[in-house]
Amino acid sequence: MSEDQKGGTPTLKVLVYSDDRRVREQVRLALGTRIAGDLPEVETVDVATQNAAVHAVDSGGYDVLIADGEAGAQRGNGPVPPTQG
Repeated sequence: MSEDQKGGTPTLKVLVYSDDRRVREQVRLALGTRIAGDLPEVETVDVATQNAAVHAVDSGGYDVLIADGEAGAQRGNGPVPPTQG
């Protein structure tokens, strides 16, 4: 888990990747601010492109990645390339 920048309280940092803003919004709404009472608050970060998703994953700090399986790949449909690490 990550720590909130404001008060150092734990947060569950979730990266949401979809090229459709409505899908990203639906995921955020479904997650809400807390998934369960015994889990920390959720902080979501949205990205709309494959490059942004790869960059965000490479930068680290995410506890969960939710990726839209129907999001278009940069060069045709295909898997997101592995990250260095």
